[in-house]
Amino acid sequence: MEWDDLLRKHLGEFGRFQKFTSLLAILVGPTVGLTLVAMTFLAATPEHHCRVFGNTSSVGHRYSTEGYNLSIPLENIGGTWKYSSCLMYKNSNGTATSSNGTTSCTHGWEYDRTIYQSTIVTEYDLVCWRSWLKGLGQSTFMAGVGVGGIFFGIISDRFVF
Repeated sequence: MEWDDLLRKHLGEFGRFQKFTSLLAILVGPTVGLTLVAMTFLAATPEHHCRVFGNTSSVGHRYSTEGYNLSIPLENIGGTWKYSSCLMYKNSNGTATSSNGTTSCTHGWEYDRTIYQSTIVTEYDLVCWRSWLKGLGQSTFMAGVGVGGIFFGIISDRFVF
């Protein structure tokens, strides 16, 4: 006896209910997949640096090498010297100088908005010492998916509507 014949004998034909269930699974599948990868785009971290001019925007000084040298220290990242994303020079007497040490960003951050206009990272400043919150959000979501899958899987097996 062939495998198909054995299945057909014990389970029956692939009927209307099985076709309907398969169609629903095919329609729901892509949306479930999109929710699992949504954080890639919703929580993207664009290039950023400290806002160094108080509450006013430093956009006009963004590409000024002199403004960077006076405000943001260089860091060796992977063998390349880049301006720090999380540190700025301490401010004394209204001017930032490299001789008075560094501190964390006191006025917030400025983000490169050429790719992403707004993400949860830019809205809630989830960079530097707060970057762990981005991973916590993804972990919480996945824990909810796991617990919900187990809970509603058991419920769906117990009750038939």
